[in-house]
Amino acid sequence: MQLPPYINHNNPADQNGWGDFAFLIKYRLIARNEQHGNYILTAFLGVTLPTGQYSNGNPDPIITPTISYGKGFGEFDLQGTYGIGLPTGDTHTIGTTSAWNNTFQYHLFKKCWPEVEDNYTH
Repeated sequence: MQLPPYINHNNPADQNGWGDFAFLIKYRLIARNEQHGNYILTAFLGVTLPTGQYSNGNPDPIITPTISYGKGFGEFDLQGTYGIGLPTGDTHTIGTTSAWNNTFQYHLFKKCWPEVEDNYTH
């Protein structure tokens, strides 16, 4: 659970105020250490409630199921998430957003982890 954001607009015609309240539930479905496969799979369920002031939020609740995954291959790691925002109403106005993110990391030297990240939002 987190406090809703306070939105401060640069345009004086827009009213400042609190944004929507959101919370997130996580559940680790499966995880294995390096000796037994080195992978993880986690499910998330996010909910945003329309509590924003002065239109500083969405008009309806949004439910966002997300899956998160990771796999290690020696010094190389792959991790990512895929989620979809499902509005409970006003879908034609709010829209349905899907987001997919993948990160590829390589353990180089003792404390250097260069990575490449790929993001897709539709």
